[in-house]
Amino acid sequence: MPRFPRIHLDDAVYSIQMEGPSGESIYKDAEDYGKYTNLLSQAQKEFGFKIFSYALLPDRIHLLIEPREEHPVSQIMQKITPNYTKYYNSKYGRKGHLFPKRFRSVYAERSVYLPKLTRFIHLLPEQAGVADYSA
Repeated sequence: MPRFPRIHLDDAVYSIQMEGPSGESIYKDAEDYGKYTNLLSQAQKEFGFKIFSYALLPDRIHLLIEPREEHPVSQIMQKITPNYTKYYNSKYGRKGHLFPKRFRSVYAERSVYLPKLTRFIHLLPEQAGVADYSA
């Protein structure tokens, strides 16, 4: 059965989630986190989307972004995901998809959910036990 195309709404904010393979970390060291944030930053400069919050957890990614109408969420993720996968596979001698499932994107109503989602995403590392408060 074919997948339905993603719906793109102008001036919309999207909560995006991607999970790595079951039981496998998608970030093994600080360099991996740095590479992903670098790719996210490069995509932001290229496509001009707003980032409200993000959390890079050992086994998943959460982003809260507002894409520009000429660059939908799919185009942004197609820029980031394959590049990170190539980096990760090359570094760890691995083959195949790092993210076995399609990313999820959910429209977030700005007035009601934006502050709540931003807070939720910012608290995810603490809830997952990976927050570092030593700095």
